Amino acid sequence: MGPELGLIASLAGTGVSAYGQYQQGEAAKAQARQERAWHAYNAEIARRQAIEAEQKALADAAQQRRQARQQLARMRAAYGASGVMMTEGSPLLQFEQAARDAQADVLNILRSGQIMAGQARSQAELDLLAGRTARLRGRYAKVAQRWQAGSTLLSGAGSALTDYYRW
Repeated sequence: MGPELGLIASLAGTGVSAYGQYQQGEAAKAQARQERAWHAYNAEIARRQAIEAEQKALADAAQQRRQARQQLARMRAAYGASGVMMTEGSPLLQFEQAARDAQADVLNILRSGQIMAGQARSQAELDLLAGRTARLRGRYAKVAQRWQAGSTLLSGAGSALTDYYRW
C-alpha cells in the first residue's frame, strides 16, 4: 500500500499545483480586465477634456472679440471727440494695428484651445492603447499559466509514475 499512497499523494499535489497555476492565469486576466476598464475610463475623461478645451477656447475667443469691438469703438469715439480724422495717417495706422492685434489675440486663444484639445485626444488614444495592451497581457498570461499548469501535470504525473514503478 506504500507506493500507491505515494503515487496518489504525488498526483494530488501535482493537481493542486496545476490548479493554482490555472487560477493565477485567471487572476491575471481579471486584473487585466480591471486595468483595461480603468484606461477606458481615463480615455473618456480625456475625450471630455478635449471637448471642454475647444468649447472654452470658443467662449474665450467670443469674449475677446467683444472686448476688441468695445476697445475699437472707444478709440473711434476718442478720436472723434478730439476732432482727429481717422481716414489717414497715424490715427488710422493705430486703429488698424489695434484691430490686427485683437484678431491675433482671438486666433491665439483658438489655437491654444486646439492644442489643449489635441493633447487631451492624444492622451485618450494612449489610454485606449494601454487598455488594449493590458487586455492582451492578461490574455497571454492566462494562456501561459494554462501551459504551465499542463506542463506541471505532465511532469508531475511522469515523476509520480516513475517513482511508483521504481518500487
